[in-house]
Amino acid sequence: MKVAYISVYRDGTGYGDSALEYIKALDHVGVDIVPIWVTLSGQPYVDPGEKIKSLERKSLDNVDVIIQHITPNMFCRKEGVKNIGMFYWETTSFRGSGWTSSCNLMDEIWVVNEEQRDACIRSGVTVPIKVVLTPRNIERYNKKYEKLEFNDFVDDTFKFYTISDISHRKNVFGLVNTYLNEFDCSDNVSLILKCYVAGKTFEESTEYVKSLISEIKANTRKPDWSFPRICMSKARLSEDEMMSLHKTGDCFVTATRGEGDCLPAVDAAFFGNPVIAGNWNGIRSNFENTRHPLINKLEEKNVVGMKNQPERYYNSDETWFEPSSIDMAEAMRDVYTEYDYYHRVAKEDICVFENKFSYEKTGTFLAELLKGDADSD
Repeated sequence: MKVAYISVYRDGTGYGDSALEYIKALDHVGVDIVPIWVTLSGQPYVDPGEKIKSLERKSLDNVDVIIQHITPNMFCRKEGVKNIGMFYWETTSFRGSGWTSSCNLMDEIWVVNEEQRDACIRSGVTVPIKVVLTPRNIERYNKKYEKLEFNDFVDDTFKFYTISDISHRKNVFGLVNTYLNEFDCSDNVSLILKCYVAGKTFEESTEYVKSLISEIKANTRKPDWSFPRICMSKARLSEDEMMSLHKTGDCFVTATRGEGDCLPAVDAAFFGNPVIAGNWNGIRSNFENTRHPLINKLEEKNVVGMKNQPERYYNSDETWFEPSSIDMAEAMRDVYTEYDYYHRVAKEDICVFENKFSYEKTGTFLAELLKGDADSD
């Protein structure tokens, strides 16, 4: 069997990172795969490495399967082969997007969690829908990484940290608000934000974030001297620097309202860091059977505030789920005060992730799915 894999694996995005992992996992288990790069961001950011480049040079003759790991509006059917469409989604439906007809052009749709499968069905997708996990390169977590240094006010604190773009879905400022209300300057804590605003420079993003943090502080009506520490990481980190950030931080936290996968949360878990997040869609799927302090109290909300997204992505007739700010504050306080326990069980649970996400496990499952031998219904 020969597989053409069309995706954005040279883009420096979550989509791109996960696509690279799928390609490597399929190649690892011996699938004859030919990657084809397209872009959603306009230019290549990532050197995929010599192995991927050698796969790109292979002939496309006699391809049996085409996997299109992109957004559904780009799906295109080719007769005479098996057509698989793969994408991520984070709300309860996508009825207003026009994606349903694109999905139904495919022979099969691959999604990454059960909630996304439900969203497809709710939106009118009628072709078979399979749930697959995102592979991880386990070896990269076993390398030695140096801790990052920020400044004297942060380096000796307990470090909460998050990695995110700034969007309404990611709810970074909801997290900031929770943190600023739960902690004060008497707590030896900090919150490290590795964030950016799409389309803005690092300097512009920093000024935007700082201005909104100032607004949140003003609304709390506390004196300026009383707030806990907040620090921003530089915008673009190399892969090794990103791993160093996970080694530096003590607890990964996100108040995101919806995630197809949330790669940074799983990366954090592989470093033995407790993860605090809403227990829904990608988070729930990836952290199943672990003891991370996930937030089960979720508030269903209509999707609003995504005006900077491409036309028709995210509509107000869809809903997503916001983790309770009160429960998140309690979880952050618990992890801070009982860190030895949460760190210990997070380290013990690394084996769950190693078994679930290894190239061998996921690649074998994907290969069987391509042959029709696996059951993911």
